[in-house]
Amino acid sequence: MTDALIRFAHKHERAIGLLGAAWFALGCAGQAGFVDLPRFPFLTGPVALVAAGLFNAAWFGFARPAIEKRKAALRAEDSPP
Repeated sequence: MTDALIRFAHKHERAIGLLGAAWFALGCAGQAGFVDLPRFPFLTGPVALVAAGLFNAAWFGFARPAIEKRKAALRAEDSPP
């Protein structure tokens, strides 16, 4: 299961990062009043700002480095001695 999740995250690494950053940026812009966003629970408002921050912290601080480590380990296993 873990390797399947790592393969999925590696395949979509750029999209996950961009979506997280866009979610955070739109949340900040909406809270500051720069953009008038429709109200969706957990996508806009103060809860969204915290949720997007936590998501980005988990992705860029934990998940992405773990994926990079696992990719390196898989490459080392596949390379000839």
